[in-house]
Amino acid sequence: PALRNRLRVLSAGCVLAVLAVPRMRVDTDYLSFFDPRSSLRLDFEAVNTHLDGANSFQIVVKAKDETSFKQPANLRALEALQTWLDEQPEIGGTRGLVDFVKLLNRAFHADAPDQLAVPENERLTGQLLFLGASDELEGYIDARYQLTNIQVRTTVIGSDQISELVRRIEARMAGLPPDLEGRVTGNQIL
Repeated sequence: PALRNRLRVLSAGCVLAVLAVPRMRVDTDYLSFFDPRSSLRLDFEAVNTHLDGANSFQIVVKAKDETSFKQPANLRALEALQTWLDEQPEIGGTRGLVDFVKLLNRAFHADAPDQLAVPENERLTGQLLFLGASDELEGYIDARYQLTNIQVRTTVIGSDQISELVRRIEARMAGLPPDLEGRVTGNQIL
């Protein structure tokens, strides 16, 4: 019967598509399909609340020159970006190269609290990074000190919320120094 009436079936399909497509909304909020009392949803919310966000993405910042991320000015620009990110309500926390450098600096100054800071010169930063080299640190900086990664934990899951957050982050990254260029990436973004 469908083959005999294929013109009618096709026409009805086209009419439905024209009426339905404008109302369709693509989203990645898969949790909304589950009952709010389901264990999956409750567990997700617990992780989201107690572990600074159940989802993560990365911000990759590239510099034009090698060893750029040994320079205090560039590290301070990354620090300012991370501070701004941490102030956003849907971001639970960030972790990046600056955190390691500041911790190493404090450790090499007898754990003095005022030394939890970016070192004043490139030479000291280079020495700290050399002495503090580890597998964990390699996840945040490349061997040429030209490419770094900031890990971001977030509480948002829906495509619309993620898109809005990425838009704000990209607008903020437009204020990075001219020799630095940032890009938001990760599974949730892609």
